[in-house]
Amino acid sequence: MKNFSFLYITRTISIFLLTTLVFISCDNSTSHDDDHEQEPVGLRVKQFDNNVTGTIVAEVQNGNVTGSFSVYNDSTSQFITVFIDEDGEEFVPDIDEHTVDFTISEGQNQASILVPFSEVAPYTFSIQGNNEGDATIVFTLNHQGSAEFISPGISIQVLAM
Repeated sequence: MKNFSFLYITRTISIFLLTTLVFISCDNSTSHDDDHEQEPVGLRVKQFDNNVTGTIVAEVQNGNVTGSFSVYNDSTSQFITVFIDEDGEEFVPDIDEHTVDFTISEGQNQASILVPFSEVAPYTFSIQGNNEGDATIVFTLNHQGSAEFISPGISIQVLAM
């Protein structure tokens, strides 16, 4: 039987504990990112017909707007909003903590917004053309009652039938 000294056993246990602590502390160093809520820095609006998401109609990134809406007078077009995080990834905010306000900021006589409630497809809305002309829509994402993201105005053109 081999005889181990007290110093050898103490040193071996110390090395083992130190190594274990290093591995435990490094094991899940990015776990805080998994719980991190995505922060909106932009949005995309897509066509949404018969519960099918279509092409991108308008996009806001870095405060710049690309695209616009075109609807016909006396008709309604449906859309869905998704948000973009700092990595450029699309996401849909939790409907229990977030709401979206769709506001016609200019041209209230030309267009109106209809917002149905849907847990299956949150953040859908329709634009109804009321009178030929131009309007502007602004999107505000609220997190527990406070504005978290406000888009610049996006143009709506109401066309004659």
